[in-house]
Amino acid sequence: AERVEILGAGVVLRGGSPSAEAIRAAADKARKPSVRARAKELGDGLLKGGGPERAAELVFELAQQKPAAKV
Repeated sequence: AERVEILGAGVVLRGGSPSAEAIRAAADKARKPSVRARAKELGDGLLKGGGPERAAELVFELAQQKPAAKV
């Protein structure tokens, strides 16, 4: 979620129980044309790359890899 926010395609609600005002502010930000356009751009890229099935495969493959040795 944080990465999506960093990429400009979404908003993260932080804290265990966000207030109504925080939710409203996040929703307002997420509805901005620039955020919506960026989310669509990233979504289109994911679909071109194989969609959610391929994304899940990549996550699983990465989880199975051993960490690189520290130098």
